[in-house]
Amino acid sequence: MQGPVKLVEQRCPSCNAPLQVDPNLTVVTCRYCNNSISIQRAKAPQTRVSQFGAPGHVPSTVLYIPSGAVGATVATSLIPVLIPVAIMLVVGVGAGVSAFGRRFVSLPTQCRPNETLILSGKNYDGDKPVVEASVNCKLTLKDSTLKSSDVIVKGGVNLELKIINSKLTSKTTVLDLATTNSKVWISDKSELHGGEVGVKGEGNAEIEVRNSTVTGGQAAIDLGSNAKVSLVDATLKGKEHGLKTTTNGKVTAKSSTITSDEVGVQLAGSNGSIDARGLTVSAGDAALLVEHNGDLKLADKSALTSSRGDAVATKGSNVKLLLEDSKLVAKDTALRLGTNADVRLRKGASVQGEKEGLHADHNLKLSVEGATLTSSGPAVTGTSNAEVRVLAGSTVKGAPAFAFPSKPSRFDVAEGTVTGESQLESRASASAASPSAGMRAAIAATGAQMKACKDPGHGTVVARFVVLPAGRVATVSVSGSASRAAQECVAAKLRATTFPAGNGITNVNTSYTL
Repeated sequence: MQGPVKLVEQRCPSCNAPLQVDPNLTVVTCRYCNNSISIQRAKAPQTRVSQFGAPGHVPSTVLYIPSGAVGATVATSLIPVLIPVAIMLVVGVGAGVSAFGRRFVSLPTQCRPNETLILSGKNYDGDKPVVEASVNCKLTLKDSTLKSSDVIVKGGVNLELKIINSKLTSKTTVLDLATTNSKVWISDKSELHGGEVGVKGEGNAEIEVRNSTVTGGQAAIDLGSNAKVSLVDATLKGKEHGLKTTTNGKVTAKSSTITSDEVGVQLAGSNGSIDARGLTVSAGDAALLVEHNGDLKLADKSALTSSRGDAVATKGSNVKLLLEDSKLVAKDTALRLGTNADVRLRKGASVQGEKEGLHADHNLKLSVEGATLTSSGPAVTGTSNAEVRVLAGSTVKGAPAFAFPSKPSRFDVAEGTVTGESQLESRASASAASPSAGMRAAIAATGAQMKACKDPGHGTVVARFVVLPAGRVATVSVSGSASRAAQECVAAKLRATTFPAGNGITNVNTSYTL
């Protein structure tokens, strides 16, 4: 049996893993990275410290050992016993080794489980996923330009990703956060361009975009439930959606811009919220689309504009809106609300809808406090049990200013605040109005228009709507066996229809077979 060999405990200069070195050898192989390490018995070159600090661990294949270094004494006969221990160290100490990061790697690459991986100053142009991240990966992309016909980063569970001053371009999706609990920080003038989606995620994703741009052919950011999105000096742009979340999505925005050909921001599902200051949203169909139990706060010069449809539209009930020192502008209706809407328009708020200012279903609560609410059509329309309060210093202007088929349960309007008629009909008078011959003919003629609303099952749409004296349609509700898309199509066509003028408000119930 050979005598004992004095081994020197060092760290691999390539991967920074523990390395046992026989001082008598000139070359050793690292068990972790398999690199051949040259042993030099000289003083290591001095590390230059720049104004940004020391560069940290820089991989190398040369190990400098002082001539007087002495390691622990280990019998060579014990080496076979140490091999299983080394294997255990790969697993047990892996996180510790990864804390130093692998800075110099070729692309494409993988971020291993529990690894910290820093890619700085990288360039890539290819057809594969650039980085595939495993569970608990901590990945940083800095000062890099990465292009791929596939995804740039494919995320694993609990991914933490920082993108700093980098440009990432994909023909599909830039960041595919297909699993849960991802956290992403995009900063320092980074640019993400996806042919389909910029950032796509599933449940519990947290995204911060700061002083950066994210764009997508379909959507800039598309996330699943429980998402948290923070925008600061950010720009989002997508054809179908600028930003979309599902149930429990929470969005905060400051000094940011979102644009879309269709929907700017969609809070799908229930319990979505947005707290925006200085946010500008420009969209075609709807600047902000919300479903049930939405909580909306817009302040500090926020501006939501729709070139074809509604500035704020809700598909469900129980939406709360606080608008202060901000404006909503729409080609159709500035505020389209469902049942149990609670709206507070505070000082400096401006709501302008070309066809309607505010349209709501049952149980509207509206408070106008030093704000402006205007339309060339009706300024405010609703159905039953509305509560309206307009304080001095406010302006409500429309034709008419207010239109309710059922008299509001509360109607407190300060003198000099309203321009236009207030049509507050009682239930009796509203239900007594019967369509004239001209009105009946016009209603029958709408049947031909509705044929354009295709339904695969040729179902039926039951429509209930209110026609104001000037002939405009005030409120529309639809139901029936036809698809939801077909029902919404019918409702949109009715809202766009002008009926013959009459002497009072007319309630209409009709049906269409598609």
